[in-house]
Amino acid sequence: MSNIPQSQRSWRPRLSEEITEEQFWALKNLIPHGIRKKLFSSLVDNVIEWLSDPATRNDVLYGLVKGTIRLRLEVVSETRTTPK
Repeated sequence: MSNIPQSQRSWRPRLSEEITEEQFWALKNLIPHGIRKKLFSSLVDNVIEWLSDPATRNDVLYGLVKGTIRLRLEVVSETRTTPK
């Protein structure tokens, strides 16, 4: 990671992947204005965490792509994790 503050860098990393028109409109209608960057940043952090173990990386990738591994909603607090 660079020691130069992000505000002073000329290059800012971006993630751009094609999605369907239906996915686009669903996300546009469901995600409140101003939260998309934080939401996708959180999702990317979670995916990085899931893939960080080389022993399970390929299984996780395959499961996510094939739909056999799905995201599970959890409410996380400092004292407990409650599955929904």
